[in-house]
Amino acid sequence: MSKHFDRVVRAIGRNDLQSLRGLVAARPEALEEADAQGFTPLMLAVMGQDLSCFRFLLARSNPNAKRPDGQTALSRAISLRSQEAVELLIPVSDLSATTNGGLTCLMAAANSGWEAGIELLLPVSDPNALRASDASPARGRGVNALMMAVCRGGDNASFWALAKATNLSAKDMFGRTALMHAALAGRRECVEILASLSDLSLRSDAGLSAYSFAAAHDHWAVADLLVMGADPAELVVPDGKIVDEIMPTLRAWREKQSLGGLVLGVQEEKGFTTPADAFPKRSIRL
Repeated sequence: MSKHFDRVVRAIGRNDLQSLRGLVAARPEALEEADAQGFTPLMLAVMGQDLSCFRFLLARSNPNAKRPDGQTALSRAISLRSQEAVELLIPVSDLSATTNGGLTCLMAAANSGWEAGIELLLPVSDPNALRASDASPARGRGVNALMMAVCRGGDNASFWALAKATNLSAKDMFGRTALMHAALAGRRECVEILASLSDLSLRSDAGLSAYSFAAAHDHWAVADLLVMGADPAELVVPDGKIVDEIMPTLRAWREKQSLGGLVLGVQEEKGFTTPADAFPKRSIRL
């Protein structure tokens, strides 16, 4: 970093637009420099409460310059939830660019649960883009923005819009759909939305339905929303009281099918093939 760059940074920190104009006029190449963390002057200006310096720099800087971790000025604005900065950056940014962790800007907004950011980015982004296969951690590979959003809850307009714009049959590297992610996390509000739009019969690479993921983690109220996509062999439940109190769909389904004394659970002698390690080690007689 040059001393001139340091003066530029200090001017941005003071929100001193007049001094910044003079410094940039004297040495415009300072705008391409970065500090020890890889922040360019434009990225640093995003942090200001008054964006006057940011607007000035935006017209003179490369908005797609990246930090060592792959973040751009837009990525930074999203992490700071600066709606005005995001609005200014969208028209001049590469919206398909990803961080080193494989995140697009839409994914970053969804992953942080920032509703305004999702609403701004969704119309100009690809909601079906998948996180890079070499992303870290491994469990995050192959997921899309919607799969990330379910971890933050989804009872809002932005989640509805994202769900409707996304291919709900898309799967991550383990064959899990967005609905399965929601079931696994026990996000009832997300499951209610996604179940109305998704194919409940889809299975993961391990052969598990969304019901299986919810049941395996004792999310019984969520599991009840997914009963119609389950096979009889998957209908593991904890006890009759829970069925009576929070699983009306399962009870109605059982009565309709006249299951009578069938033991619902992992029963090899009954010809069930559901993987035993996917469920709690218990079953009941309904």
